[in-house]
Amino acid sequence: DKAAGTDIPVTERLVWSFAYAHLLWWNGRQDQALEVLNKAVERVPERIDLRRNLALLYESRGQPSAALRLIDDIVSDSPDVRYECEQQALRLALQTDRRDRARTAAERLFGMTIPQSELLPLAELMLKIDMADQAEALLLRAASNSQRDVRAVRLLMDIQLNRDQLDAAGQTARILIDSIESRAVQTASTMVQYPTTNSGRTGMLVTPSTRSL
Repeated sequence: DKAAGTDIPVTERLVWSFAYAHLLWWNGRQDQALEVLNKAVERVPERIDLRRNLALLYESRGQPSAALRLIDDIVSDSPDVRYECEQQALRLALQTDRRDRARTAAERLFGMTIPQSELLPLAELMLKIDMADQAEALLLRAASNSQRDVRAVRLLMDIQLNRDQLDAAGQTARILIDSIESRAVQTASTMVQYPTTNSGRTGMLVTPSTRSL
């Protein structure tokens, strides 16, 4: 009964809730399953991972507004969690055409430590919400890295040309040419040693690389 239910540990109740929601989901009762999951998540507000996973579930069902509400309720002191939440919020805000929220998320991300691999995707999203200055700054950072992405350099040059920054575009073009030439040298061929059948001595076999520019 209800009184007895309150004696059940929170963790155990959570497990049962998720198991029940799983059963509902696979029986085609997704709306009910989401109701159960929402109640379960509310019982453990400190479990940010569960809230984010529920947001992903809403997003996968084409309900980005509901997903964004869940993300906006998250409060965390962890830089990594804040970064991941703002990433998710930016994506969801663009899906719901909430440009102000998207800009807020992008501005917050811009002030955080951004991994090299995520500079280009974030810059591309910023361009969609008229944040060309920030996008250019991110692409400059990507272009200055030794492991620069040629696509990032190309996009940076396009932005500079569109903004009549001809001197900067010329410098970026030089970086782009150097990057392409460097990759061409690396991917032109590979040298593979092989033993000869007659003398047993080692020869060299040149094989073209399968990597593309």
